[in-house]
Amino acid sequence: MKTLYLAILKSVEENAEFFTELDLHPPLFIDLYDSQPEIPDQFEFMCPVLFIDYSIAWEKHGGQRIGTATV
Repeated sequence: MKTLYLAILKSVEENAEFFTELDLHPPLFIDLYDSQPEIPDQFEFMCPVLFIDYSIAWEKHGGQRIGTATV
């Protein structure tokens, strides 16, 4: 999870112009999606915010498991 989070953080930092070209500020807060937008009174976060959700499909190849993440 740490590797995935750091890759997302690096991508957001390297592509800040994606947000600024749309007159948006890059996210100040990144968190795993857990229905925060639907029930904000039950969570603490600072806007602008980026919520991420992911799933991993695992396959076994020989003695090794390989996962493909969808973010």
